[in-house]
Amino acid sequence: MRIESMTLPAFDWYAALIAGSVAGELPGRLSGIMAAGLMVSMGWAQQAGAGPEVSILVPSGASVEGIQIAFFMGGPFGGHGVVAPEPKMQRFVFDASVNGVAANRVQAVVYMPGCELSRYDIAMGGESVERQAECKVLPAWPLGGQLVMDARTVAALGKHHSPLEIEVGYMAFWVSDFFGIMDGLVTTFHVATVPLGKDGSFSVMLPELVQDPAEKSAKERYRGAFLFRLREKKTWNIVGTLRPTEFAISPFDGLELRTQYPALRFELKP
Repeated sequence: MRIESMTLPAFDWYAALIAGSVAGELPGRLSGIMAAGLMVSMGWAQQAGAGPEVSILVPSGASVEGIQIAFFMGGPFGGHGVVAPEPKMQRFVFDASVNGVAANRVQAVVYMPGCELSRYDIAMGGESVERQAECKVLPAWPLGGQLVMDARTVAALGKHHSPLEIEVGYMAFWVSDFFGIMDGLVTTFHVATVPLGKDGSFSVMLPELVQDPAEKSAKERYRGAFLFRLREKKTWNIVGTLRPTEFAISPFDGLELRTQYPALRFELKP
């Protein structure tokens, strides 16, 4: 995989998911695959050209800020998955091989803020392949949230001297089904990071993913959800998960995907 540039925040988001509770709740072969892919992706940046490549072009005029790509390769080496960090470029290039052995199939999911998700299933014939991503606009709705400031929560927050912020992720359960993976780490895309007010309030714009074709075509058990996690702004240490008191999805305490939301209350789960 060749990465011409990256910003560390997205990389740390996925590393935190692998090291945190989500990875712990879903042990399995994909956890190892995704974690290994993340750790070696920096090394791959120095090995470009080792085999056939897959290129994904971002539409001109589309914002490249926040673009993330998950992909899965199949071949004689078995399966190998990687979540790309957040490169700021118009062209994403993946080395479609492992240790010099070419993949015979590459599947990819592209998350572009403000756009519908793009899916690719490419049969590789030993030649490099290029695909043009399209941005079909996906509406967004504001969510006003309020952290329940009970005695336990106030005490927990009082232990942190760093400003606190909320990171919102989109747990795309259907990606595992698309990749043909039966268990493992949930593919999660970073959606937004917003500050937590001193009174426990926050506001965030959420994409209307329930209307995305990928979500609408997913099996019921693979429907996605939003994940809210509270962290320290300076250290990125996770304080806990915010569980909505309405529209909660078990077992991850995620928020059900909807077309719009009323003002919601959230409980802090360390």
